[in-house]
Amino acid sequence: MTRALTALVVSASLLGAGCGSLDAKPPAPFQVRIRVSGDVGRPVGGATVLRDTKELGATQADGALLVALNGTEGETVDLTIRCPQNFESPKRPISVTLVRFVDIQKVPEYGAACAALERRVVVAVRAVNGANLPVRYLGNTVARTDVAGAAHFELAVRPNEPFAVTIDTSEKGSDRLKPQNPSREFNVGAFEGIILFNQVFVQEKKPVVYYARPTGPVKINQ
Repeated sequence: MTRALTALVVSASLLGAGCGSLDAKPPAPFQVRIRVSGDVGRPVGGATVLRDTKELGATQADGALLVALNGTEGETVDLTIRCPQNFESPKRPISVTLVRFVDIQKVPEYGAACAALERRVVVAVRAVNGANLPVRYLGNTVARTDVAGAAHFELAVRPNEPFAVTIDTSEKGSDRLKPQNPSREFNVGAFEGIILFNQVFVQEKKPVVYYARPTGPVKINQ
């Protein structure tokens, strides 16, 4: 084989190798499902998932988001969760390990929690002997007991912050109820629900006034 022919064969081989490398596809990204929940396991939609400062997407109504991550097998990636308004974002990121499964339908799932900054509670009032009384919260009338002394209302309160509810007995006609203006302090923890305010009133009786009858001889007008 001549030198010219050898050079031609080598060049063709190198060219073919170069074309083959250009045709090689990069490895597919790793898929990971992030699921964000709130109180009592309720899904949280609208939570943004970030890698460093890059937004990868936001969770749907079911609280889940499927994200694609580039990297190498076994690498650990930190993902930050930014919760929607009225929720507190986790202080620590989620550490995700990039793994490929033989079953391509199998996707690793990681969970995160968004703590609610306010919770909805129902306050149910039962006032024995306390019909038609205003119920006050933060100085405002939020309900009034019915003829049976029952009332209820809904509040949005911050968790683990105490709040007070008062049954107002200052109106005319209620001034003889005892105790006067009873108040209860409540504290909502991690879960929403119903709070009971039970109060028994006693009607103070009006004092009886006795008038002394005259004694001795009675003068008769003639």
